[in-house]
Amino acid sequence: MGAPARAPIGPVFGAETCRRRGLRSWERCPRDGGSGFLFQASLTEPELEGFLALFALVPARYFHPAVPAPAGIADYLPFATNMFLHGGWLHLVLNMWTLWIFGPAVEDRLGAGRYLAFYLATGLAASLSHAVFNRSSVIPALGASGAISGVIGCYVRLFPMARLVVLCSGPSIPRWARCPPPP
Repeated sequence: MGAPARAPIGPVFGAETCRRRGLRSWERCPRDGGSGFLFQASLTEPELEGFLALFALVPARYFHPAVPAPAGIADYLPFATNMFLHGGWLHLVLNMWTLWIFGPAVEDRLGAGRYLAFYLATGLAASLSHAVFNRSSVIPALGASGAISGVIGCYVRLFPMARLVVLCSGPSIPRWARCPPPP
């Protein structure tokens, strides 16, 4: 007698995306985000400061009384453009890795168009909430972390029974935390 037959593991979330042809939106993001970061990394220090002044979100620009009020719609572009900038290689790699893990399953459920709209809407909401709660900040905010947090929240909402294992860093010792599904 051989070993007992193993039960099938079941569908892997996002497996359909792997079977489809063509670039899906979550596959394009590392390429697009990476190319924006490579442009950003190629700038000299004065050019980078000017670039970030135009495209990174600086909340004081919208709420500080000493700064003139925005004149047109172009002055509000940093609420969207900051999602495509990154603070360094680690920031870019961790954002793309997280998007690579959670993005395919969410995109399969929502569809490509709704996924893109959801991603941009959560990124804009994160930019707006950052600006509202940090009104006097002159530090440029950049990165897709707000939009990616929205994708993770959507994943948790769409797949409430999925088991997540998260690495939590403490004062000096990293430890693993298991997030069990709700009862």
